[in-house]
Amino acid sequence: VASATPTPVSVNCEPVNGGLCVEFDKSFTDTYTRFSATTTDDRTLTFNSENMATFDAETGKRTGGSVAYYNIPENDERDIELSVIGRGALVTKKTVTLRTGKIMHLTVYGPNAGGEDKGTISIEIEYDDQFDAEDHNVVID
Repeated sequence: VASATPTPVSVNCEPVNGGLCVEFDKSFTDTYTRFSATTTDDRTLTFNSENMATFDAETGKRTGGSVAYYNIPENDERDIELSVIGRGALVTKKTVTLRTGKIMHLTVYGPNAGGEDKGTISIEIEYDDQFDAEDHNVVID
């Protein structure tokens, strides 16, 4: 190899992180004008009206939103507990499982979402590049 001559190399990189992004549905924001979801781990990250993702029903696409990235241990999963706050009071606590190479988009629905008498949390895991997608729903009793 000569000096200053580019030499092609191959680097094999696999993801070691997972991410979490939170969206608050209109059914939740109409009920709770002040709201947030905060992780209860040592970083205490907060999602609120300033950094939440938004969903455009016309295009069917989610935009914006901060993503909290976490190192995922060798078992490819990490549980993160969230406290959902509305009007300064605890609405619910939920544990979400993050997976290697996936960004979990958590949507928080309010009371009477879909015409029911209870709110729901809908968890949708989307992918970036070669990542897979998984959908999950959690009902708030």
